Amino acid sequence: MLEQIINKRTEDLIIEKEKSDNLLANVLPGTLQVRLWKKGKRQKSSIILSQCCFLISRFYKNCRETNPEVLIDELDKFFFYFDSVVERLGIEKIKTIGDAYMCAGGIPEKNRTNPVEVILAALGDADIHE
Repeated sequence: MLEQIINKRTEDLIIEKEKSDNLLANVLPGTLQVRLWKKGKRQKSSIILSQCCFLISRFYKNCRETNPEVLIDELDKFFFYFDSVVERLGIEKIKTIGDAYMCAGGIPEKNRTNPVEVILAALGDADIHE
């Protein structure tokens, strides 16, 4: 009986840990997640040169005129495209906010070329840089 209770609580803890890990994965940039999981705490760091970029689609402008499924498809394509752009350029995706996409260069890893990379991401054409 005691063994069953322990097994059940262990399973519950595993499920809750997975939920917590998923929440962190959605909230924190990738490299900060890894640091947090490895060390158990966030390290302080100083950032000298960084840029933030907000990319905004016309999703809300077209809401009333377009089928909801088509809108969601377009928004998904927009986010997927910029996910691939920022990944190729080494920029950190911060989050999506409604129909806006937020990313930053120069964090959490220092990088002298991030101003150019952030501009290229804003232009949406990572191939110019290569």
